[in-house]
Amino acid sequence: MNEVQKSKMLNVLGIVQIDAHGKVLFMNEAAKSLLGCDYNQVVIGKPIQELIGYSKILEALKKQQVIENEHCIVRFVNSSYSRIRGIPKEDIVGRKLQTVRTGQLVSEAIKSGKPRLDIHKKFGNEEYIVSVMPLICNDGNIIGAISVSQEIQRVKRLIEKCQSSGISLKQFDSRNDVFAEANYTFSHIITQDKKFQAVLERARRVANTDCSVLICGESGTGKEMLAQAIHNASYRREKYFVAVNCAAIPEDLLESELFGYEPGAFTGARAKGKMGLFEIANGGTLFLDEIGDMSLTLQAKLLRVLQEGKIRHLGGTRETKVNVRVIAATNKNLEKMLQEGQFREDLYYRLNEIPINIPPLRHRPLDIPLLVDYFLQKLNKERNTSISISRRALEVLQAHSWPGNVRELKNALTQFYCNIHGTCIVKNNHIILTSGRKFP
Repeated sequence: MNEVQKSKMLNVLGIVQIDAHGKVLFMNEAAKSLLGCDYNQVVIGKPIQELIGYSKILEALKKQQVIENEHCIVRFVNSSYSRIRGIPKEDIVGRKLQTVRTGQLVSEAIKSGKPRLDIHKKFGNEEYIVSVMPLICNDGNIIGAISVSQEIQRVKRLIEKCQSSGISLKQFDSRNDVFAEANYTFSHIITQDKKFQAVLERARRVANTDCSVLICGESGTGKEMLAQAIHNASYRREKYFVAVNCAAIPEDLLESELFGYEPGAFTGARAKGKMGLFEIANGGTLFLDEIGDMSLTLQAKLLRVLQEGKIRHLGGTRETKVNVRVIAATNKNLEKMLQEGQFREDLYYRLNEIPINIPPLRHRPLDIPLLVDYFLQKLNKERNTSISISRRALEVLQAHSWPGNVRELKNALTQFYCNIHGTCIVKNNHIILTSGRKFP
């Protein structure tokens, strides 16, 4: 694999062009996906801040990010850059980057207006690939630059995963939208509830087996987080964790996504065919979310793959062996669906080798203070604030039934956080929950 190919693998970029007033002039599909925009959403002419704040996106990325203005003054750094350099953000923002570390890549990009791509750099014992892109307005003026750094060891692991899975660069390019990383481990799951702790201990014990796991729980309880934790605790953790939502994809499309298809298999198919998710997850884990929404026809095909360990492309005749652990999840009552003939009994028992039930948040009220503290700390760190919560407001949160579970709690905290400015205590009259009821 040469350097050009590696560069191609690393630079699947979302591109957004904005004018001097911050309004979107152009946005490609990769950028829409990254920013969480709907495929058909109209974005041209919209203020970029209406779509999403850039700092939230950059903070979420594992790559190190630095943004400078046209005078080479740092306007933003994300947590990854601050952590690697060992320098607090407040000691970087507002200063020239050269006073923090050596190097002229950013200043050269600002002066020339030309990008500097895939430059090898070394900091201490770590090696990085650095790319710098100038930020150019539609009037041609250079208003700054963004620097993106990636640890070479992460790049090497990605390449090794592709090579060990037998995936070519062309296939990688065509499937980059489903190469999901498992970022969560058991240490990320916050609880002091005894019943939930017992559930997690059971999940830890079975993580390193090949048994299929069926995770049941209400929407928002963290089923995919637990699935990622199981993957990361297994011997398959060096391979891919691939997630697919069975409810979000039409039946015909889901079949081609799972099993792949041959060239010209159907109208609109790619001329060179397409890998299926089972092939991509080979050696790793395939997470089938909302399995209760899968059609009976597709259930039968899935059962055969689980029993035989082989897949056949749509429109093909050749069978390919796959070694994939399947973790399924649902918020539906599958046993009731069995009785009503809406879910296959044989598939149910094949998926349900290890049943795991996540208790809803209303059944573990002692976890609410822990989660509130975690989410507030995260918001305060991201935005350099020190907002806390009053005891009465916390009691209000503990008394709520939380039908949306942890997802609803996070959403509620984010909403009232955004309505508060500076340093203050969140009181009960700040809280508006999803029911629309404001607490007195």
